[in-house]
Amino acid sequence: MKPSVILALAVACLAAPTSPQGAYKDALAIINGQASKFNDDALRKRHGEEPDSFNIVFKEGVSIDQISEHLKLLDGLINKGSLNGIKNAFDLPSQKDGSGLMGYSGHFDEDIVHKLGEFSDLVTVEKDKVVKLPTFESFKSTSNVYEGASQTTSSFRQSTMNDFFNWWKQGNNNWGHWGDSWWFPGKQNPPPSNQPAPQPAPQPAPQAPPQESPQDTPEAPQAPPQTFPPSNQTPSSNPSNSGSFTEVPTKNWGLSRVSHRQNQRNQDQYAINKNTINPTVAYIVDSGIRISHRMFEGRASWGANFANNRNVDDEGHGTHVAGTVGGAGYGVSPSTKLIAVKVFANKYGTTSQIMQGVSWAIDDFVKNKAKYPRAVINFSGGGDTSEAEDALFRKAVQMGMVVAVAAGNENQDACYISPARAGAQTDGYITVAASSPDDSIAVWNAQRNSASNWGRCVDVIAPGTQILSADYQTDTGILSNSGTSMATPHVAGLAAQLMATTSELLTPAQVEQKIINANNGKISGRLNGTPNKLAYNGSGL
Repeated sequence: MKPSVILALAVACLAAPTSPQGAYKDALAIINGQASKFNDDALRKRHGEEPDSFNIVFKEGVSIDQISEHLKLLDGLINKGSLNGIKNAFDLPSQKDGSGLMGYSGHFDEDIVHKLGEFSDLVTVEKDKVVKLPTFESFKSTSNVYEGASQTTSSFRQSTMNDFFNWWKQGNNNWGHWGDSWWFPGKQNPPPSNQPAPQPAPQPAPQAPPQESPQDTPEAPQAPPQTFPPSNQTPSSNPSNSGSFTEVPTKNWGLSRVSHRQNQRNQDQYAINKNTINPTVAYIVDSGIRISHRMFEGRASWGANFANNRNVDDEGHGTHVAGTVGGAGYGVSPSTKLIAVKVFANKYGTTSQIMQGVSWAIDDFVKNKAKYPRAVINFSGGGDTSEAEDALFRKAVQMGMVVAVAAGNENQDACYISPARAGAQTDGYITVAASSPDDSIAVWNAQRNSASNWGRCVDVIAPGTQILSADYQTDTGILSNSGTSMATPHVAGLAAQLMATTSELLTPAQVEQKIINANNGKISGRLNGTPNKLAYNGSGL
């Protein structure tokens, strides 16, 4: 290490400032110069699973002039012939003054990483990590085919549920009976046999206050017996939004639950405000979307792909999520535009890929804000705690986007999961736990090792058990999935629908407050410090 360069790093913040545009231009020149070495086929194959892969995010308040000087000095530390260097930037090019340059990822040797770590007031340095896409056993009924938004009957849904229960019990003969609170499955699939599960690195304790363990937390009081009002309600005026609500048929019980204060007997009517006056956009940061599915009616499109070179949904996770956000007949906001941002492939992604996807979504929103000022990011994933990852989701809220993220499915404190842990600290950034049809916290197997995460880092609870939505294998297929991955798009959809039907331009914080504070005290079971707030669209029903 050159002594003169080390000294220069220490005084980087004291360098004479240049114009923001000039400093940004200098920064981009260094980033692009270092990234160019990764254009070689051999180098391009390097990814986040390698031990020298790191994410670096600039602290809030760091100026573009400081960033430019930092990058100049980093450039001096890197041997041009080595395999070290910046591979990708977390940037918002639409912010031409450089205020959107949030950080970078790349490959750096131990000496460089050690030196970067000495400047904790300027950057956060984290090892890039592998993230597994949440995956659950799914049930596909042979009779369950998409036939349009309006075709649904109570008998059809009951038949589907009976088929599902009979299928599931074939492999679980000793488990429960109809009506048990845990009969819906949610087994997490093992990783592919040819790909061992990655071992997460040890992580520091979360920043949220300590949480009592489930064993020490008293059982939450049970909700009073439900009374089921008739399903043929008349339209009701909305206390918050313009227009009125009308009940329409649905096969997704979750739509019924988020649009009624009390649980409904048949759960086959969705109270929706059809007075859509504003266009909305939902960025699905996931495994991609089957955009040709009939449920999307041409409203789904590809935005960006940071996982591989195939603009298809390889897993089905993203397509199912998108259907719950905005699919006709199955989605909460059936007018919203759905944009696929692919960060997972072959069931895995990396933190840097997720951060690139979020950065792209923010920048696309900013570039199109004049036409589409109302947008939401849905991220139905998570992993080990990451301040760098949390920071990018917070940036989305700062730029005017609502963010909805999954609490996780490990039956543990959500404060140990990123990006879930940061939701409770930022208004407009919503962390979502899952419920079952009987208004209990979702538990997907008898061992309780597959259940909704919980705790004070959760903002709201939404339906997440046996959710029917779009299948990725055909343009008419319907699939049932369970998990907080399925609960989260209910909330993202509520955000989009609220913004679509409200004349004023709501802030992300205002959107969150309207969704999470209108239907409290409905959830039973062991809440373990989770706010007893059920997501609700304010229909008045």
